[in-house]
Amino acid sequence: MSQSLLFITALLPVLLYIFIIWATTPNKSISIKNSAIYFVSGILSVSITLTFSRLFPTSQSIILGDPIFSMFFFSFIQVALFEELCKFIGFKIAELRRGGDNYFYDSAFAIMFYSGISALGFAFIENLFYATHYGGQVLLMRSIHAMFLHFVCGLVMGYWIALSRIPTKLRNRSPVENWTATYPRLKTIIYYSLGIGSAPFLHGLYDFNIFTKGNFTSNYLILFSGAIAAFIGSRF
Repeated sequence: MSQSLLFITALLPVLLYIFIIWATTPNKSISIKNSAIYFVSGILSVSITLTFSRLFPTSQSIILGDPIFSMFFFSFIQVALFEELCKFIGFKIAELRRGGDNYFYDSAFAIMFYSGISALGFAFIENLFYATHYGGQVLLMRSIHAMFLHFVCGLVMGYWIALSRIPTKLRNRSPVENWTATYPRLKTIIYYSLGIGSAPFLHGLYDFNIFTKGNFTSNYLILFSGAIAAFIGSRF
Protein backbone atom coordinates (compact mmCIF):
# COMPACT_ATOMS: atom_id res chain seq x y z
CA MET A 1 0.00 0.00 0.00
CA SER A 2 1.42 3.40 -1.03
CA GLN A 3 2.18 6.09 1.53
CA SER A 4 -0.54 8.38 0.17
CA LEU A 5 -3.12 5.59 0.38
CA LEU A 6 -2.05 4.81 3.95
CA PHE A 7 -2.47 8.48 4.82
CA ILE A 8 -5.98 8.65 3.36
CA THR A 9 -7.02 5.35 4.94
CA ALA A 10 -5.80 6.49 8.37
CA LEU A 11 -7.53 9.85 8.01
CA LEU A 12 -10.95 8.52 6.98
CA PRO A 13 -11.94 7.18 10.47
CA VAL A 14 -10.99 10.56 11.97
CA LEU A 15 -13.26 12.37 9.55
CA LEU A 16 -16.03 9.85 10.21
CA TYR A 17 -15.91 10.34 13.98
CA ILE A 18 -15.83 14.13 13.58
CA PHE A 19 -18.71 14.10 11.10
CA ILE A 20 -20.93 11.96 13.33
CA ILE A 21 -20.48 14.31 16.29
CA TRP A 22 -20.77 17.46 14.16
CA ALA A 23 -23.92 16.23 12.39
CA THR A 24 -25.71 15.51 15.67
CA THR A 25 -24.95 18.75 17.50
CA PRO A 26 -26.88 22.05 17.46
CA ASN A 27 -25.97 24.41 14.64
CA LYS A 28 -22.83 26.54 15.23
CA SER A 29 -22.09 24.91 18.58
CA ILE A 30 -18.75 23.69 17.20
CA SER A 31 -16.27 25.69 15.13
CA ILE A 32 -14.64 23.90 12.18
CA LYS A 33 -11.65 26.26 12.42
CA ASN A 34 -11.16 25.48 16.10
CA SER A 35 -11.59 21.78 15.40
CA ALA A 36 -8.70 21.95 12.94
CA ILE A 37 -6.53 23.74 15.52
CA TYR A 38 -7.17 21.04 18.11
CA PHE A 39 -6.57 18.26 15.60
CA VAL A 40 -3.16 19.73 14.76
CA SER A 41 -2.46 20.08 18.48
CA GLY A 42 -3.04 16.34 18.85
CA ILE A 43 -0.47 15.73 16.12
CA LEU A 44 1.88 18.08 17.95
CA SER A 45 1.44 16.06 21.15
CA VAL A 46 3.05 13.12 19.35
CA SER A 47 6.15 15.29 18.86
CA ILE A 48 6.11 16.06 22.59
CA THR A 49 5.94 12.33 23.30
CA LEU A 50 8.82 11.51 20.95
CA THR A 51 10.96 14.37 22.27
CA PHE A 52 10.56 13.20 25.86
CA SER A 53 11.30 9.60 24.85
CA ARG A 54 14.50 10.71 23.12
CA LEU A 55 15.61 12.76 26.12
CA PHE A 56 14.79 9.92 28.55
CA PRO A 57 15.20 6.69 26.53
CA THR A 58 14.76 4.39 29.53
CA SER A 59 11.39 5.91 30.45
CA GLN A 60 9.59 3.40 28.22
CA SER A 61 11.55 0.35 29.40
CA ILE A 62 9.61 -2.27 31.34
CA ILE A 63 10.83 -2.40 34.93
CA LEU A 64 12.09 -5.69 36.30
CA GLY A 65 10.35 -7.62 39.06
CA ASP A 66 6.95 -9.23 39.37
CA PRO A 67 5.66 -9.62 35.77
CA ILE A 68 2.07 -8.58 36.58
CA PHE A 69 3.16 -5.51 38.51
CA SER A 70 5.72 -4.63 35.82
CA MET A 71 3.10 -4.82 33.09
CA PHE A 72 0.60 -2.93 35.26
CA PHE A 73 3.08 -0.10 35.86
CA PHE A 74 4.07 -0.06 32.19
CA SER A 75 0.44 0.05 31.00
CA PHE A 76 -0.97 2.61 33.42
CA ILE A 77 2.02 4.87 34.09
CA GLN A 78 4.68 4.55 31.41
CA VAL A 79 2.20 4.42 28.51
CA ALA A 80 -1.28 5.63 29.50
CA LEU A 81 -0.42 8.44 31.91
CA PHE A 82 2.50 9.57 29.78
CA GLU A 83 0.46 9.74 26.56
CA GLU A 84 -2.55 11.40 28.20
CA LEU A 85 -0.31 14.05 29.77
CA CYS A 86 1.20 14.80 26.36
CA LYS A 87 -2.29 15.06 24.84
CA PHE A 88 -3.31 17.41 27.65
CA ILE A 89 -0.29 19.61 26.90
CA GLY A 90 -1.25 19.60 23.23
CA PHE A 91 -4.82 20.60 24.14
CA LYS A 92 -3.56 23.53 26.23
CA ILE A 93 -1.26 24.63 23.40
CA ALA A 94 -4.31 24.74 21.10
CA GLU A 95 -6.12 26.94 23.60
CA LEU A 96 -3.16 29.31 23.70
CA ARG A 97 -3.09 29.30 19.89
CA ARG A 98 -6.68 30.55 19.83
CA GLY A 99 -5.52 33.64 21.72
CA GLY A 100 -6.96 35.58 24.63
CA ASP A 101 -9.47 33.79 26.81
CA ASN A 102 -11.96 32.93 24.03
CA TYR A 103 -11.68 29.24 24.80
CA PHE A 104 -12.94 29.89 28.34
CA TYR A 105 -16.41 30.63 26.96
CA ASP A 106 -16.79 27.41 24.98
CA SER A 107 -19.79 25.31 25.94
CA ALA A 108 -19.16 22.18 27.99
CA PHE A 109 -19.97 20.03 24.99
CA ALA A 110 -17.57 21.98 22.75
CA ILE A 111 -14.73 21.53 25.27
CA MET A 112 -15.34 17.78 25.36
CA PHE A 113 -15.50 17.65 21.56
CA TYR A 114 -12.29 19.64 21.07
CA SER A 115 -10.49 17.49 23.60
CA GLY A 116 -11.68 14.40 21.74
CA ILE A 117 -10.51 15.83 18.41
CA SER A 118 -7.09 16.58 19.88
CA ALA A 119 -6.89 12.93 20.94
CA LEU A 120 -7.86 11.88 17.40
CA GLY A 121 -4.89 13.85 16.08
CA PHE A 122 -2.64 11.79 18.32
CA ALA A 123 -4.36 8.52 17.28
CA PHE A 124 -4.08 9.46 13.60
CA ILE A 125 -0.28 9.69 13.75
CA GLU A 126 -0.10 6.56 15.89
CA ASN A 127 -2.13 4.65 13.30
CA LEU A 128 0.15 5.87 10.52
CA PHE A 129 3.14 4.62 12.51
CA TYR A 130 1.65 1.15 12.98
CA ALA A 131 0.49 0.95 9.35
CA THR A 132 3.96 1.94 8.09
CA HIS A 133 5.69 -0.71 10.23
CA TYR A 134 3.14 -3.53 10.22
CA GLY A 135 1.12 -2.98 7.06
CA GLY A 136 -2.13 -1.28 6.17
CA GLN A 137 -4.19 -4.25 7.34
CA VAL A 138 -3.85 -3.06 10.95
CA LEU A 139 -5.71 0.18 10.24
CA LEU A 140 -9.22 -1.31 10.30
CA MET A 141 -8.93 -2.85 13.76
CA ARG A 142 -7.01 0.09 15.18
CA SER A 143 -9.60 2.53 13.82
CA ILE A 144 -12.35 0.61 15.59
CA HIS A 145 -10.54 -0.03 18.87
CA ALA A 146 -7.46 2.10 19.52
CA MET A 147 -8.63 5.27 17.77
CA PHE A 148 -12.03 5.09 19.45
CA LEU A 149 -10.31 4.58 22.81
CA HIS A 150 -8.20 7.71 22.31
CA PHE A 151 -11.33 9.64 21.34
CA VAL A 152 -13.23 8.48 24.43
CA CYS A 153 -10.25 9.29 26.68
CA GLY A 154 -10.22 12.77 25.15
CA LEU A 155 -13.94 13.18 25.85
CA VAL A 156 -13.45 12.05 29.46
CA MET A 157 -10.62 14.51 30.02
CA GLY A 158 -12.63 17.25 28.30
CA TYR A 159 -15.56 16.58 30.60
CA TRP A 160 -13.50 17.42 33.69
CA ILE A 161 -11.93 20.45 32.00
CA ALA A 162 -15.43 21.68 31.16
CA LEU A 163 -16.56 21.24 34.77
CA SER A 164 -13.63 23.34 35.96
CA ARG A 165 -14.94 26.28 33.90
CA ILE A 166 -18.60 26.17 34.84
CA PRO A 167 -19.24 29.11 37.23
CA THR A 168 -19.87 28.12 40.82
CA LYS A 169 -23.59 28.20 41.59
CA LEU A 170 -25.10 29.98 44.55
CA ARG A 171 -27.38 27.02 45.26
CA ASN A 172 -27.20 23.24 44.79
CA ARG A 173 -23.43 23.24 44.83
CA SER A 174 -21.38 20.09 44.51
CA PRO A 175 -19.02 19.24 47.39
CA VAL A 176 -16.04 20.42 45.33
CA GLU A 177 -17.78 23.73 44.64
CA ASN A 178 -18.41 24.18 48.37
CA TRP A 179 -14.76 23.48 49.17
CA THR A 180 -13.40 25.77 46.48
CA ALA A 181 -15.96 28.60 46.45
CA THR A 182 -13.35 31.11 47.57
CA TYR A 183 -10.43 29.46 45.75
CA PRO A 184 -11.28 29.20 42.01
CA ARG A 185 -7.76 28.09 41.11
CA LEU A 186 -8.05 25.16 43.50
CA LYS A 187 -11.25 24.12 41.71
CA THR A 188 -9.35 24.11 38.42
CA ILE A 189 -6.52 22.04 39.89
CA ILE A 190 -8.95 19.46 41.32
CA TYR A 191 -10.93 19.01 38.11
CA TYR A 192 -7.83 18.99 35.90
CA SER A 193 -6.34 16.33 38.16
CA LEU A 194 -9.49 14.23 37.86
CA GLY A 195 -9.29 14.51 34.08
CA ILE A 196 -5.60 13.64 33.94
CA GLY A 197 -6.30 10.72 36.30
CA SER A 198 -9.48 9.22 34.80
CA ALA A 199 -8.40 9.25 31.15
CA PRO A 200 -5.16 7.29 31.84
CA PHE A 201 -7.13 4.85 34.00
CA LEU A 202 -9.39 3.95 31.07
CA HIS A 203 -6.42 3.95 28.70
CA GLY A 204 -4.40 1.79 31.07
CA LEU A 205 -7.15 -0.81 31.40
CA TYR A 206 -7.21 -1.17 27.64
CA ASP A 207 -3.43 -1.44 27.31
CA PHE A 208 -3.03 -3.80 30.25
CA ASN A 209 -5.58 -6.19 28.74
CA ILE A 210 -3.69 -6.17 25.43
CA PHE A 211 -0.23 -6.52 26.91
CA THR A 212 -1.26 -9.45 29.13
CA LYS A 213 -2.96 -11.11 26.12
CA GLY A 214 -6.01 -12.07 28.07
CA ASN A 215 -9.37 -11.02 29.40
CA PHE A 216 -8.00 -9.89 32.74
CA THR A 217 -9.49 -6.42 32.50
CA SER A 218 -12.12 -6.79 29.77
CA ASN A 219 -15.07 -6.80 32.15
CA TYR A 220 -13.67 -3.87 34.13
CA LEU A 221 -13.12 -1.92 30.91
CA ILE A 222 -16.70 -2.50 29.80
CA LEU A 223 -18.14 -1.59 33.21
CA PHE A 224 -15.96 1.52 33.54
CA SER A 225 -16.84 2.71 30.02
CA GLY A 226 -20.55 2.18 30.68
CA ALA A 227 -20.35 4.02 33.99
CA ILE A 228 -18.61 6.99 32.36
CA ALA A 229 -21.19 7.15 29.55
CA ALA A 230 -24.08 7.01 32.04
CA PHE A 231 -22.53 9.61 34.34
CA ILE A 232 -21.75 12.08 31.57
CA GLY A 233 -25.17 11.53 30.01
CA SER A 234 -26.88 12.30 33.29
CA ARG A 235 -24.95 15.58 33.66
CA PHE A 236 -25.52 16.85 30.14
